[in-house]
Amino acid sequence: MSAVSGLLGAVYVAETEETVTAAAATLGADDRTLTLTVPKLISTWSTIIVKKGGTAHTDPYVIIPGGIVFVDEQTAGTYTLDFKSITCGQIGGVFDWGLEIKRKIQECTDFGDEWETNINGLGSWQATAKKYWFDTSGLTMIDSTYTYIFKFFTDTDNDECWIGYGRIDGNKTVSKVEKMVEEELSISGDGAIVFFDTAI
Repeated sequence: MSAVSGLLGAVYVAETEETVTAAAATLGADDRTLTLTVPKLISTWSTIIVKKGGTAHTDPYVIIPGGIVFVDEQTAGTYTLDFKSITCGQIGGVFDWGLEIKRKIQECTDFGDEWETNINGLGSWQATAKKYWFDTSGLTMIDSTYTYIFKFFTDTDNDECWIGYGRIDGNKTVSKVEKMVEEELSISGDGAIVFFDTAI
């Protein structure tokens, strides 16, 4: 389990579809993982083709709002990404947020072994925010089936951030006698959440 917190965050949702220029990244001989990033946030993928050296590449990957992350180690080479995307506009923000990342552990012990063996299972994340705002369109979508894109900023320049798809699964208001009214927004992750150390 991993937990992190911060002050500011942003919420995005799909607006219009457009073609985005293919992204490219070079994986060196000593590298083990590769993230192909794109110039815009991505809400829906209508087409996606991963290529290595111009040839279609089918190794497993995870889609994130900023591109894709390969699941397994890759061999050295130049990888490209062709796709169409939905550009996203900001519809809200969160304040005083907390993020919790979990990984299920699954047992895989063979019969007859003397010690239990485990492997990493599915990952998940959840977040909360003490305060939040949404514009008019956001308010009409908060109770819908929309999947939002969340950015949780960790620096004062709002460049470094955790980013992932998520769904708003509840908001709570607590009012105690002679106490300030407290609010809390609850967010459940939909897929991976990834940390970027540069603006995206």
